[in-house]
Amino acid sequence: DGTSLDLTGNIKSLESSLNPIDFNDELIFFTKDFVGRDWLLEHINGMLKRDHQVILVTGGPGIGKTSFSTFLYQRMPDVIGYYMFRRDDNDKLIFKTFVSTIAFQISTQIPEYRDFLLKLNLKQLKEQYDGPTLFKKIISEPLSKVSNITGNKILIIDGLDEAERDNRNVIAGTIAMLVSSLPKWFRIIAFTRPVDSVTVPFR
Repeated sequence: DGTSLDLTGNIKSLESSLNPIDFNDELIFFTKDFVGRDWLLEHINGMLKRDHQVILVTGGPGIGKTSFSTFLYQRMPDVIGYYMFRRDDNDKLIFKTFVSTIAFQISTQIPEYRDFLLKLNLKQLKEQYDGPTLFKKIISEPLSKVSNITGNKILIIDGLDEAERDNRNVIAGTIAMLVSSLPKWFRIIAFTRPVDSVTVPFR
């Protein structure tokens, strides 16, 4: 029907403007053999019931953080976005790419937010602003105007430590700084090695 065609057209328009990364292959690959960890799922659900806007899941390399992050993405009904940083993939380490990808994913889940984005000249904004400012312009500010959200909506970030460059993690620092500008229903679960460039900004 016409409504479905309009929706498909709007999403295609945003996809063209935002040029998001598609993580479907990674999500399928890392969840295919995953078993267990129900205790960790229960623990995270318990923390989400309190006022923790950001939950950091820390652990050393090789203990299964990525597998668990993709498991959460599949199992938690309120997840509206997923991003995977990889230090061996420069495209995934670009701040604007992170912002654009998350914005597109959220737009497919929250119609009111999608309507806000459709009114913006996204290509121009991407050219005009740096990553942190773009985050405010197309994520923080529009989300703060969204109403009628019930429950929590969750963004999962895997490998946040891998966004580190020259002992600095601009993306982690910016998220920690801007999280207070996000609505209270917007929660972030981030998986990371316990490195200072991530853990210190979130203290």
